[in-house]
Amino acid sequence: RGETVHIEKRKTGWIFIQAQGDEQSGWIHQRQLADLSANEKQLYLQGADSDQYHQRRWELGVSQGGAYNRNNDGTPLIALYGAWFFTHNLSTELTLTHMLGKYAESTTGQLNLTHQMWPEWVVSPFISFGVGNIESEPKSTLGSSQTIESDALNWGIGFRFHLKKRFFLRADVNQYLL
Repeated sequence: RGETVHIEKRKTGWIFIQAQGDEQSGWIHQRQLADLSANEKQLYLQGADSDQYHQRRWELGVSQGGAYNRNNDGTPLIALYGAWFFTHNLSTELTLTHMLGKYAESTTGQLNLTHQMWPEWVVSPFISFGVGNIESEPKSTLGSSQTIESDALNWGIGFRFHLKKRFFLRADVNQYLL
């Protein structure tokens, strides 16, 4: 009681502490910090704030949406992406998308360069440009079906909204040129 401790790690409500100048260390629950304080006042630990969010170097995400063109009114799709940040507002993204169409299933892979204009804003707009590949396999029952593969250029616009700690909402629209 009353000694200085260093907080080494934090997982949910559990904290790994190291006593100063001592070899003792261990996990305690956040509620037990009041028992350790000299005046028995509850101590509060701040979670990841927006500064920590903006200092991230990478992010992973899952998205769901629809693919629209002049021949259909929305093919369901799901996408996985990973991004590496060079700076606070410039990143490269690798995205894999699978579209579940009525007449064909398509898979795309794309590599984008994304620029987030004002990353410090709560709602931050971004643009992206990239290259990729799309492979479509028709769902035919008569005759032979041929898989079609094409290179693609794409651009997109969207926004990010930092929700809390490590979570954000992202919405974007992309245009492909095959």
